[in-house]
Amino acid sequence: MPTDRLRLFAGAADAPDLDAGVVVRTTSLFGGMSIDIGARYTLRVSYTHDDPEGSANRGTMAIGMGYRL
Repeated sequence: MPTDRLRLFAGAADAPDLDAGVVVRTTSLFGGMSIDIGARYTLRVSYTHDDPEGSANRGTMAIGMGYRL
């Protein structure tokens, strides 16, 4: 945690995944950040890069908002 309000995360996975009912070996890299924008609200931004064996690479960008009870 760089600050009390900002959290960074990253990771990697190398495991089988299902693609149209066929098991495909896939390598994934991901990372992002989460920042508190108020006492109860959190904004999250992340990116994932998937590299399935024998198929095209794909990237996914996600933006989300959270509310703590």
